[in-house]
Amino acid sequence: MLESKHPAAQTPSTETLQLYPELPEFPDLDITEDSVEKVARRLSGAAGLGGTDACALKHWLLRFGLASRELRQAVASFVDWLSNDFPPWAAYRAIMAGRLLALDESPGIRPVGIGETWRRLFAKTLLLIAGGKAQEACGIYQLCAGLQAGIKGGIHAIRTLWEQCEAEEEWGFLLVDARNACNKLNQTVMLWTIQHKWAASSRFTFNYYQHFVILVIQNKSGATTVFILSREGVTQGDPLAMVGYGVGVLPLIRKLKAEFPQVSQPWYADDAGAGASFKDILAFFQRLKAIGPQYGYYPEASKSILVVRQQNLEAAEKHFASEQFRVTTGERYLGGYIGAREDQHSWVEGKTTDWTAAVRELAKVAVRYPQSAYAGLQKSLQQEWQFLQRVVPEIGD
Repeated sequence: MLESKHPAAQTPSTETLQLYPELPEFPDLDITEDSVEKVARRLSGAAGLGGTDACALKHWLLRFGLASRELRQAVASFVDWLSNDFPPWAAYRAIMAGRLLALDESPGIRPVGIGETWRRLFAKTLLLIAGGKAQEACGIYQLCAGLQAGIKGGIHAIRTLWEQCEAEEEWGFLLVDARNACNKLNQTVMLWTIQHKWAASSRFTFNYYQHFVILVIQNKSGATTVFILSREGVTQGDPLAMVGYGVGVLPLIRKLKAEFPQVSQPWYADDAGAGASFKDILAFFQRLKAIGPQYGYYPEASKSILVVRQQNLEAAEKHFASEQFRVTTGERYLGGYIGAREDQHSWVEGKTTDWTAAVRELAKVAVRYPQSAYAGLQKSLQQEWQFLQRVVPEIGD
C-alpha cells in the first residue's frame, strides 16, 4: 500500500506550465548563526534514519558553549550553500532520506515520512528567512502558506457564508477530497511555480526535490528493510512540504477562480471547498476533475461531502446523483464544523467523550510520570480544546 502511494514521475504538458512575463532573479539569502539558534530553540520531533532526535540535536546546538557556536556556524554555512548555490546531490543525499510510516485512516492509510532532524533544521531555517515571501505569493488563495490565523479565518469565513445563504434554495458547500494529493502533485509544475512566485526559496526547494528521495520501511526488529522512492509531490512530514505544496498548486487555484468567480473557493493545502448554487458546484467539480490531474490533483467524488440545509437535502441528492457525493446537513471542516446546529451539537458531544477518555488515561500515566502527563495535556488535549472553542460557537454547555 505504501508503494502504491508513491507513483512514478509524470512529465507535465506545456499548457500546465503557466507562462510568466519574465524570469525573476534569484535573491541571495543571508543565513546566519542567529537564525539557526532561533530555530534550534523550537526544534522538536523524532529521529530519522540517522538516530538523532530533536532533543539531542537541540542540546548539541545550544548547550556546549564554543563548540555549539561552531556547530551553528557550520549549519548556517550548509543552509546558505543549499539556498544560494547548486551543490552536488551526492553531498547531501543521505540527509534527504527518511523513515516511512503508515498512519491508519480507517479506511486506507496516510504515508508519513520522518526525515532526518538535520533536514528539518535546514528547512525551518530557510522558512524563517524566506517564509514571508511564500505567504505574499499565496495571499488568500492558499491558506496553508503561513497566513496568520489562516485556518481559523477560513472556518469563520465559510461559517459566515453559510449563515448569509440560509434562505437560498439549492445552495450548498462542497468539501473536496483528493486522492493521495501530497504524493501526486507534479514536482515539475511545483518547482516551475516556486521559481516564479517564490524565487527566494527556488534554489533551496530545487536542491531538496531535484532527485528522487529515498524512503525506508523497517520492521520492528530491523531484520527486513524496504526502500521506496518518492518521485512526485512532497514528503509529508517535511516542514517545507506544506508551503511547497501550497505554492505548487497555485496555478490550478487561480485558473478555477478565474473560471468560476461566483463560487467561493477556500483552499487549505489539498483541502478544497466550493460554496455556491448546486448548478455552479457541479460545473466547478466537473472542471476540477478535467484539469486537476494535469497538476497532480485527482478529486474523488465518492469521498467528497456536500453540506446542505435540511430543506435542500432531497434536491441535492437528485442533482448530484451522477457524482455520488455524500450529502449531509453538517460536517467537520478544517477542525471546525459547518452545518445544522443539531448536528454540530452531536459532533461536539463525541469530541468531549473522546477527551474525557483521554484525560482518564493521562491521569493513570500521571501517577508515575507526571511530567509526561502534563506535556500530553498541555501540548495536545488543551490545544485541541482551545482551538475548538475559537472556531465553533455556542458550545458552552
